[in-house]
Amino acid sequence: MGNKLKKFFEKILDLVYPKGLTCIVCDRELEDSERGYATCKKCFVTMKRFDAEKKLKSGVTVYSCFHYEDAARQLVLSYKDSDKPFITEYMAKFIKDKYIEKNLVCDGIVYVPSSHGKINRRGYDALKFLADHLSKELNIPVITGLLKSEDDVELTKVPTEKREDFVKGRFYVENNEQIEGKRILLIDDVITTGATLNECAKVLLDAKAAQISAIAFTAA
Repeated sequence: MGNKLKKFFEKILDLVYPKGLTCIVCDRELEDSERGYATCKKCFVTMKRFDAEKKLKSGVTVYSCFHYEDAARQLVLSYKDSDKPFITEYMAKFIKDKYIEKNLVCDGIVYVPSSHGKINRRGYDALKFLADHLSKELNIPVITGLLKSEDDVELTKVPTEKREDFVKGRFYVENNEQIEGKRILLIDDVITTGATLNECAKVLLDAKAAQISAIAFTAA
């Protein structure tokens, strides 16, 4: 029943938001050459590539696709807060491009999880949609072993200088066997201070992951 409902929901989304026909940022009708990433030329040029990389305290390097501004920022806000999870199908294509550009080789994808409270309020775990699409693009499985404890404070409301302490202990691995010995691709939608990704990387390394690579869709 679960799979049938999921397929039904996907068909409804396809009817409401026809894939590859309108721009996922501004809804303008796309030309044939624009349909691969479902982004019109006008919006695409505002998505500024982020070519720098960030080294976390855990030793993990984070690569980002775009600066967190203009169309890229709008995509992140829309897929999470405007009930448009279908956008993740195209975000995954950009992350795949970065994965190939950096010559990464990984055994599984781990996404930064949301708390149960946030999932219940939103109705879905936004980054899981992104991970599932990326899994299809890269043909590597999603590993769901990383979990988040409950909290009632948004990280964006925590001062940047306090975020590292705030996230400590908020993530954990339920089953080390899923992680141990694996080369992990850790993904997130936005990296700001790097506190969240660093804590997730540390937890995965403590669970004996063989290697961690990280990609964020945008960098603030």
